[in-house]
Amino acid sequence: MVEIGLLAHLGAHGEAPLGLNYHTEMWFTKQGGLSNYDVIRAATASGAQTLGVFPSLGSLSSGKLADYLVYPPEVDLLGGDISLTKELAYVARGGRLWDASSMEEVWPVKGRKQEMPPFNADGQSLAMLFSTAKDVSRIKALIPVLTKGAFKMETSSLLTERVNMPSLSLTTNVRVSDPKQFSLEFSKLGAQVLGKPEDYITVQYHYNDTITFAGNHDPAFVLTIVSLENLTHEQNERYSKELSEWLKGKLGLSNDRGYIVFHDPGNSHIGYQGTTFGTIFGRRS
Repeated sequence: MVEIGLLAHLGAHGEAPLGLNYHTEMWFTKQGGLSNYDVIRAATASGAQTLGVFPSLGSLSSGKLADYLVYPPEVDLLGGDISLTKELAYVARGGRLWDASSMEEVWPVKGRKQEMPPFNADGQSLAMLFSTAKDVSRIKALIPVLTKGAFKMETSSLLTERVNMPSLSLTTNVRVSDPKQFSLEFSKLGAQVLGKPEDYITVQYHYNDTITFAGNHDPAFVLTIVSLENLTHEQNERYSKELSEWLKGKLGLSNDRGYIVFHDPGNSHIGYQGTTFGTIFGRRS
């Protein structure tokens, strides 16, 4: 929808395209098999554009018009970074809520053990929910803002996992004239086909003239895709079709002269930033 110039956001009822009004609709959309990250991108595509952070979804900066933040782990929650963003009404982290301007904790009520309810209501209900907040009139639509490097989402259960890191590795006996340029084009294709930001995609091109397929050395390939998103049959079928068509057009590789291998190793088995995605996201396998 965005690519043809239409606005794309969930839950809006005639408001300005600032993103999301009901998280319930995000939950409903997820039942179709999309990953959490894909649901968030779909829900906030036009909202992010309005905020000036589309398509990379940018970085946190002062003056962003948002009421709700999915923050990167390097942001100092209480050190003033977020409080400089005057248009941000509330910040949620680890089941607790802070007023963005004063950085005073407004949920749960101090001295009482409470858990923050899921965000599944509109602004009016939120005004009732956050009765301890001084300025409930500032609550509008809930707008999750993805910021560059936002690997850790400690908000509602829907937003607890960011799926990224697709890795594409192509081994073929077809030589390309400029491997570096080919890899750049391959990276952009991977982002387009998999629907992920190119910031988190890695690709490899390996030339190997010993590859045999069906007992001969005619042009052949093996393409391996590693992704942490519980790959489904429907997803793999679409990926296979689009990638095969590109390989045939780019390298003349027929889709019956190679295999595309899809692999989800589980986030505990991928290392990143000196730890694992299992630690960053919470273990899934």
